[in-house]
Amino acid sequence: MTTLTRRQEWGARPPRSRVVGNLSSFTTGHWNGPKVTVNGRTSWDHSYCPRLVRGIQNFHMDGRGWVDIAYNFVVCPHGSIFEGRGFNVCNAANGTNTGNKTSHAVMWLSGQGNPFTEQEKLGFVGATKLISENTAAPYKAIGHRDHKATDCPGDERYEWIKGSFSSSIPPKVHHPALKLGSTGPAVKDLQRIIRDKAGGGVSVDGVFGPQTKSRVIDLQRLFGLIQDGVVGPKTWAVLEYLDSK
Repeated sequence: MTTLTRRQEWGARPPRSRVVGNLSSFTTGHWNGPKVTVNGRTSWDHSYCPRLVRGIQNFHMDGRGWVDIAYNFVVCPHGSIFEGRGFNVCNAANGTNTGNKTSHAVMWLSGQGNPFTEQEKLGFVGATKLISENTAAPYKAIGHRDHKATDCPGDERYEWIKGSFSSSIPPKVHHPALKLGSTGPAVKDLQRIIRDKAGGGVSVDGVFGPQTKSRVIDLQRLFGLIQDGVVGPKTWAVLEYLDSK
């Protein structure tokens, strides 16, 4: 699972101002452009990533005169998601006023010559999913070059957005909330995923009994969710993730 690093956790400066909008269009993928290196290397330990994100924010605020880091989120090569401007805050990255007001900007902490890691791909998937779960934006993405003429986010990453990422997007499924006493096909789906992808310990009988609740709590504990035994949107998101593996 990808992790979200909040602004205070990576040492972000406060923004000079912020404009909240309704960023309900496809998420936009970006890259750094120039190669990113640490001590001359194109790969580095994750402990350097917060420092790199702070450097980008400093450049944008002090070098460009912008109010904050340009992006809504940054994804590092290790798959972690760093909160930039955040959900539904207009950005300064997409290259057009309309794009900045309607589409979340997600930057890969990579440029020309950096490897495109599997963790980066998972991080972008995670960021796009978080955006779709917390805003009106769909679980879909485009590249910076779809807004304006630019090389960003590079051919390899752009082709991945248009190919593997887009073809893997599942249709939006609205799952019912499930709890002790629930019955029916949705409970069977829940039990099947637990049986096949989460260690088992349940019967696939369509009845949400004490054993199913116990295994749901185990799953919630493992993924850092509230351990209430109720299968709501966040628990369903974990189950969907497991079922996709």
